[in-house]
Amino acid sequence: MIDKRHFVLTSHRWASPEDFSQLLQMIFNRVPNIDQAVLSVHCHDDLGMAVDNSLIALSCGVRQIECAINGLGARKGNADFSKVVIEVLKQGNYQIDIDTSLISKAAEFIFKITGIGRGNS
Repeated sequence: MIDKRHFVLTSHRWASPEDFSQLLQMIFNRVPNIDQAVLSVHCHDDLGMAVDNSLIALSCGVRQIECAINGLGARKGNADFSKVVIEVLKQGNYQIDIDTSLISKAAEFIFKITGIGRGNS
């Protein structure tokens, strides 16, 4: 029996949204009681596909996306928080509890500290 911890699946630098979707579908189809776990993804942006892979994961049944303000992270960074939020809101079929008025302030703050991001995410 699977427990209810979060399981993190990392998209590798070579994973296209199509490949990542196939991997997630395989996991959802093969792991017993997967519906009792909260699956999350943590996608790296090595090839500029972290946001796309995160959104594909959501459509496959993943219930949590791990992302970072201004895409901060190892190598080429992670899925950018503001881009993920904007795209999820555009879809209109998911509920998120985020005060979007604070996103640009947080992005600007992180930009001032790190120099990473445009500061206007």
